[in-house]
Amino acid sequence: MNRFNLRRVRRARALFAAACIATSGSVLAGDFDEDVLGDLSNDHLAPTVLMLGFDGPHAVAGSNVVTGRIGKANGVIDRDYLNFIVPDGYVLKELKVGQQTTFGNQGSFIGLAAGAAMTDPALTSNASALLGYRIYGSADLGQDILDDMAAAAGTVGFSAPLAAGSYTLWIQETSNGAFRYRMNLVLAPVPEADRAVLLVSGLMLTALVVRRRRN
Repeated sequence: MNRFNLRRVRRARALFAAACIATSGSVLAGDFDEDVLGDLSNDHLAPTVLMLGFDGPHAVAGSNVVTGRIGKANGVIDRDYLNFIVPDGYVLKELKVGQQTTFGNQGSFIGLAAGAAMTDPALTSNASALLGYRIYGSADLGQDILDDMAAAAGTVGFSAPLAAGSYTLWIQETSNGAFRYRMNLVLAPVPEADRAVLLVSGLMLTALVVRRRRN
């Protein structure tokens, strides 16, 4: 990316973040660590917002690391909700499960939805409102699970990589105890020739989600 385009991306991210902070106070840029920044939102209608960045502090360009804790105590499930923004000109290439991640006997759950809110878990009898999901476990440590989430049965489905837009993650563990997760959301720039195709794909995906929700 040349310097001019890099300045444009940084300026757009800064303006977006400033506007969102003024309205919600929940926007962050780059990484998120619950041990440092506090608990991620437990409200499916008001997730913590994270605008992804490509030129972050990591050795690998495009990495955005989210670290948190989930689990179940006294019959109460701690669910984390994160709305992330893929900026224009980029795609979400990978969603990697970090080696530091732990999970219960049955694995832990991560779901993906389009838009800035998640379906109500108390009323969810199936996954038809989700773009995809994954029950992640030891086999997924260090692996990209985006394609696995896209292939989950009974969901709207999607094609990886994810185009620019707004998406929400739902992460939970139903086993008793506390479990740590580390997810790396990896961005990649979109070649100019592919942008029109991704734009059409994104519009079609949005229309399909809206139709599913109406039904």
